[in-house]
Amino acid sequence: MKKIFIVETDSTYFINNRLELACYMLNEGFEVHVATMLYSNEDRLVIENNGIYCHFQANEKQSVSYIYKEIKRVAPDIIHVFTINASAKLGIFLLTYKKCNIVFSITGLGYAFISKSIYARAIRVMLRLLIPMLNAKHIIKYIFQNEEDKNVFIDKYKLRTSQIFLILGSGVNLDKFYPSSTHNDVPEVLFVGRLLTDKGIYEFIEASKIISQRKIPAKFIIVGTLDKKNPTSLSEYELKSIEKMPFIEYKGYVKDVNRLLQKIDIACLPSYREGLSKFLIEAGASGKPIVTTDAPGCREVVVNGENGFVVPVKDAFALSEAIALLCLDKNKREHMGEMSRSMIEKFFSMNIVIEKIMNVYKSFY
Repeated sequence: MKKIFIVETDSTYFINNRLELACYMLNEGFEVHVATMLYSNEDRLVIENNGIYCHFQANEKQSVSYIYKEIKRVAPDIIHVFTINASAKLGIFLLTYKKCNIVFSITGLGYAFISKSIYARAIRVMLRLLIPMLNAKHIIKYIFQNEEDKNVFIDKYKLRTSQIFLILGSGVNLDKFYPSSTHNDVPEVLFVGRLLTDKGIYEFIEASKIISQRKIPAKFIIVGTLDKKNPTSLSEYELKSIEKMPFIEYKGYVKDVNRLLQKIDIACLPSYREGLSKFLIEAGASGKPIVTTDAPGCREVVVNGENGFVVPVKDAFALSEAIALLCLDKNKREHMGEMSRSMIEKFFSMNIVIEKIMNVYKSFY
């Protein structure tokens, strides 16, 4: 029986994004292990009750060394690491590990490639040194979620064509996320994401102010939390200011975004860069029109003028204009929502993504 060892950020993220892949692999005869930070005991039960071997870290400081020890103990046939940060940190340890099959899923370049800070530049330099050494020692495949991220790695790290796979996003369960009609007297616009500058949270807030000043009926909902480890996170003071704004409802962390998507009218993510936005494909599957930016990982989910609108990055006025068009036209919202569902069914379903990931695993043999 072949063993696969999956490394993911935290248990809730694993359940929301990787559990169906893990269960599919169990059915294919794999022994599946996952290493992740445990978010709750409820998460532990969900994962373990599916027959997955769990390796939960006690704390974040111990995480990388603990995962490496568990990898050596389990001796998996394939190691699959999600996110660029985990790939870089664990990659250093894997330089000393025996030759093996590794998949690095680059689910977005984020702060390390957007920022011009000294810390971000240091990460890029480290990757330039680390990746060639890993490629020389191990058999490695890289999964990218958009063309731009793929091209960055090809240009900077000279990857071979046989190493590269493009898979658009993490997939969405079309039975769980499905269209529903809304009956809001005032259109509701939803933002879901960490409260980071890079997610376009300032532009979302500014657009909501503009629309409110224009007296266009609209309610703006923000779901997400601060990320104090990220230099671009909002401060506690800024968050308190947002909570006082009469035209914004701040909900904080919401575990079941699906239920919220059933009730809102418009999905909005004015991000500066994504891998491929999970929120946007879930919103599309739920039959919602989308307003997003002309940024990697966002523009792939929207055909401008068909299932939503694509606006320039960091342009709050253009964002407000697009949102206003949808707020004032229910028929357009409904038509674009139908087009969103059709697009997600064609390109982003969970079944499509799992099949493509399985092809990556099969490429090792």
